[in-house]
Amino acid sequence: KDVKSLHRAMIWGTVIIGAMMIGVTSLGVLSAGVLMEDLGDRTIYRIARGKEAEHLELYRKIVRSLAEFQVRGTAALDADSQEIRIFTRPMLLWETGYCRENFFRRLCGIVLSPEREAQLDRELLVLAQENERSPYLLIHRDFQSQNILLHNGRIRFVDYQGARLAPYAYDLAALLKDPYMALPSAMRDELCMEYRNALAGLDYPVPEEEFRRHYTLASLQRNMQALGAYGFLSLVKGKMRYLDYAAPCLEFLIDGLERSPVAFPLLKELCANAREVLPGRINHYRGAE
Repeated sequence: KDVKSLHRAMIWGTVIIGAMMIGVTSLGVLSAGVLMEDLGDRTIYRIARGKEAEHLELYRKIVRSLAEFQVRGTAALDADSQEIRIFTRPMLLWETGYCRENFFRRLCGIVLSPEREAQLDRELLVLAQENERSPYLLIHRDFQSQNILLHNGRIRFVDYQGARLAPYAYDLAALLKDPYMALPSAMRDELCMEYRNALAGLDYPVPEEEFRRHYTLASLQRNMQALGAYGFLSLVKGKMRYLDYAAPCLEFLIDGLERSPVAFPLLKELCANAREVLPGRINHYRGAE
């Protein structure tokens, strides 16, 4: 009848609708189940760091578990028509841009001219396009030694909130080129073969030549993401311990560029420059702590 009555009616209407929504949500929670389990603290990092070569069988078990997670997880998503995030080209470019900004520029102090920035844009676009051509499976997206546990003899994964459909070799690259660990090169090669065999056993065969291409290009992508994270976490978030992993991760990136089936000349040059300046830059930031 008047403005005051209208306001009163709106308030009561909001309260009633809110109560109804809370009730519906509560019924949804009560009708479902949440299974929780304490997996302990036996991460692969704690178990194998410093003695990686002694744990080949453990790593074999991990790559077999990864293959099963990826193939059967993707099939389950397809069967249930579940929506899930997809590693699109903008996301791939965001990762490599994250590296450019936080590792090359912020941590290493490397500044490019506009012309060279444009050239780097072109190279990173090619890398994104190449990774897009890889088959996509469900990935964990941070599949490194601190997110994998051994519990009651079983391999268990945690911190998988970043899971999405993406180039299938991305997780394997994160595991085998993990800067927290030091897997011998021959061991990485053997585990690549173990992973391919596991995929084939799950009716997902990948020819060796194609696999090598996919794995190498996914490794470049993953290592650039990690380098960006180390620069950001150390210099923006103040978690300086991450500086310890920048140099080994850079070496993985340099090695990958040497093996890459696609040339990235400017990126390769930037990595060489970063290798020269990184020790002094790290010492500088360590001294400023």
